[in-house]
Order: sequence, then C-alpha cells, then structure tokens
Amino acid sequence: KKVDEFFSAKVQFIEEVGYEPPQGALKQVFDSSKNDGNETSFKILSSRWKLSEDPTDRRDGLWVWGFFADPLYPFMLLQIETDRIPLPGDTTDAIKPLKLFAQLNHKREKDV
Repeated sequence: KKVDEFFSAKVQFIEEVGYEPPQGALKQVFDSSKNDGNETSFKILSSRWKLSEDPTDRRDGLWVWGFFADPLYPFMLLQIETDRIPLPGDTTDAIKPLKLFAQLNHKREKDV
C-alpha cells in the first residue's frame, strides 16, 4: 500500500456573472503558513462547477419555477483536473494526473 492518507485542496468558488444556471471555476488557495513539509494537498490544473437540476431527470425542469421564484438547483456538478502528485520516497513515484467528476447535493438559504 503506497498511499494511506487523504489529499485536500483549499478552494474558493468563483462565479462567472451572467450565466444561468450559476456556474464558474475554482480558485485554489495556498496557505504558506502551514507548509510544514507534510503537505497532502494537490494542485488543481483546471476546474468547472455548475448548479444544476437533476441531470438524470430533465423532463419538466425546475427552470419553470424561475418565473415565480429563484430556481432551487438541488445539485452542483463539479469537474477537477489535477496535476501529478509526487509521493514520498522514489522521485519517480507519483499519482498520475486525475480527472475527477462529482454530483453534490446543493442547498441555498432563501435570504442569501
């Protein structure tokens, strides 16, 4: 077993104004004060996020409710491409670049 740890990345969601549904990219935030040599983060090369209806069930669509109230968009679709992740030990030992896809539950407060 070469990898037995979690990898993380601190990000900000940057919205591209003028799009419906809301969408944008991730901006990776690096915390230089916590660079203690035990880094378990990964570098994001590209990313996209988009609030969405259920992509597997688009029959009526929540957009109709947009005429009466803000759409709910119960899901966030997320795509992330990572850089190669070097592993401790041999200099050639690494996790190859990844393309990650996720469908996450999304909830928004009415007043926000």
